[in-house]
Amino acid sequence: PELFEDDNAAAGNRVGVGNLPDFTISSVSTVAAVSPGWTLEVTATVCNQGSMAGSAPLDIYFSTDSYISINDYHAVWLPMPWLEAGACATVTGMTTAPSQPGTYYIGAIADLSGGMPELFKDNNTRAGNRVGVGDAPDFSLSAVSTAASVTPGGQLTVTATICNQGTSPGSAPVTVVFSMDATITQMDFFAGMLPPIAFLTPGTCEVASGTFPAPPNGTWWVGAIADQYNSTSELFEDNNVKAGNRVGVGDQPDFVISSVSTAPSALPGAPVDVTVTLCNQGTVPGSAPVDLYFSTDATITTMDLIAWGFPPMTYLEPGACTTQSAMVGAPPTGTYWVGAIADSYNSMMELFDDNNATAGNRLVIGNGPDFTVTSVSADPSALPGSMVSVTATLCNQGTQGASAPMVEVYFSTDTTITAGDSLGGAFPPPPFLEAGACATLAGTAMVPSNSGTYYVGTIADRFGFMPELLEDNNATAGGRIGVGNAPDLFVSSVSTAVSSAFPSDALDVSVTVCNQGTMGGIAPLNIYFSTDTSITPGDYYGSWMPMSFLNPGACATMTGTVFAPYQSGTYYVGAIIDQFGGMPDLFKDNNTRAGNRIGVGYAPDLVVTSVSGPASALPWSPITVTATVCNQGTTANEAGQIDVLLSTDSTIAPQDFYAGSLPPAGFLQPGACATVSGTVNAAGPGSYTLGAIVDRWNWIFELIEDNNAAAGGTLVLGP
Repeated sequence: PELFEDDNAAAGNRVGVGNLPDFTISSVSTVAAVSPGWTLEVTATVCNQGSMAGSAPLDIYFSTDSYISINDYHAVWLPMPWLEAGACATVTGMTTAPSQPGTYYIGAIADLSGGMPELFKDNNTRAGNRVGVGDAPDFSLSAVSTAASVTPGGQLTVTATICNQGTSPGSAPVTVVFSMDATITQMDFFAGMLPPIAFLTPGTCEVASGTFPAPPNGTWWVGAIADQYNSTSELFEDNNVKAGNRVGVGDQPDFVISSVSTAPSALPGAPVDVTVTLCNQGTVPGSAPVDLYFSTDATITTMDLIAWGFPPMTYLEPGACTTQSAMVGAPPTGTYWVGAIADSYNSMMELFDDNNATAGNRLVIGNGPDFTVTSVSADPSALPGSMVSVTATLCNQGTQGASAPMVEVYFSTDTTITAGDSLGGAFPPPPFLEAGACATLAGTAMVPSNSGTYYVGTIADRFGFMPELLEDNNATAGGRIGVGNAPDLFVSSVSTAVSSAFPSDALDVSVTVCNQGTMGGIAPLNIYFSTDTSITPGDYYGSWMPMSFLNPGACATMTGTVFAPYQSGTYYVGAIIDQFGGMPDLFKDNNTRAGNRIGVGYAPDLVVTSVSGPASALPWSPITVTATVCNQGTTANEAGQIDVLLSTDSTIAPQDFYAGSLPPAGFLQPGACATVSGTVNAAGPGSYTLGAIVDRWNWIFELIEDNNAAAGGTLVLGP
């Protein structure tokens, strides 16, 4: 007898029974925007989830909605390789965009005519991404961020990245707002406008920053809106909004667990070492207790099995962190996530009370081995059907030694390695692995006969012959390998010898290009200066460089003179090989490289290049510290005040413990350095990183403002 008798049945997935293939399209994609009638590249991945091998034609369509049918605009037919049962293949082809401007979905249909016998006939279509067809810009915000907290009435620096993913150049204003939730609208709290962005060519981005008054006390999401009032005609008008991080406004600390970790396995009741890092991302100093837990899932709550309670941890200044460890007893047999909660019972007033819990790694309790491959790599390219060298590291992260299982090599079109992928071979297993031991496996494997991009991967103990503590961690994906008859040219390094320059100065730039493909090749090489590390043809053009023909496996270093940007600012020097994609290449997404930063303008640039002091001292005692400050800018200037700071982590920040200031370093010409020493006062007991910052509060205008700090060695303060 039950309360309800009509809810006892449930339907699961469909099962096709028969000796037939079954073709499905797992993905289809193309560019986000294109001019009417222009050529574009389409990529589709087709899988055979049936019980027999087979092949079917693949047709690409453009549709005005996400329902793909034969009534839509037919783009191109793509040949599809023969697929074994469970296998997938990625095919690429060129097609022409519709001549009628509008918004379309790219889509694909396998076996359009239905001429191939299949287990299922109703799963052969797939819609991909939207495509804007027309001659217009399209502005979108890829990122927006600010500080995690601010005092009432304070100022917040907001940074946003705006991109033009359209087909025509343009510019748009960016509005900054603060919202009570993560949905950004025009009705949210108006903060102000970011400085006007430069005219963006298609495919380029620009980072803009501005400082705004903080909103009223409370919890807010920072957000940005591009072209808020639709003053510019765009391909898409519904992708101009972006929400960033939360901001706590108030005079309170905010404790978060930034990391928690322990061993991967242990015997029941055995001691395990747990390490926790606690940070205060609030606006005032404070301290909070931390409790350790073992949870049966990745959500850590106070209802989980408590392992240990730390007393209130080190008093933390805003922005500071502390790391502590504890030896605790392992829980009973089972699989757990180790976790930690700061201020478990909310005894402390904080800006946020919902960010105090963090889960770490899984901990398996039991008596047995646990084999996993921690890394796998292969040659970057290979001819179809050839043999390549593969290396893998097999580890036993269990609690008991055992004979190592067979490890097989697979080649997959994605990062999920399964037995349905292309089997390349197997490693000879090591005879025995003790608990905690690892072994390096090396051998050869056969790549697929179809050209394409694959991930090399491994599966240990595919058939589950070896009883293990965990059975779901035996598959591992490694790096990509390009299979085909083509070169693969990439920029391995780009740099300029100077760290600053006057506008339009001539600079020597060095670029190294390598060919990791299977055939020789040559392509044009261009130098750019970018305001971020993403190098695109829309950045400031420096010059082209002559390239030599490169055989497979060869590299060449080219040096040339280019002119710095005429506009003052901070830039990354970068290079693009084959920027228009006219050369055949195994990979098209590895042709750019960002190098070092360079400050362009008429200003100094002060940096601390070294700082040193004693390795230990008594708490609160005087210590002698030595620091070297250099001016790597373009004009002379006073060196500015050098402040000595003690940090609880390896990052030296202005809010760390102020120990004192060193004597002035004097007037520094461009390229000059000075070393000064002085006595400062140590902090209380603990382990710190000794550091120094020149011009800590940015009183001096510099070419680059975020390179003024340097970390030295560890300073232990105790008896």
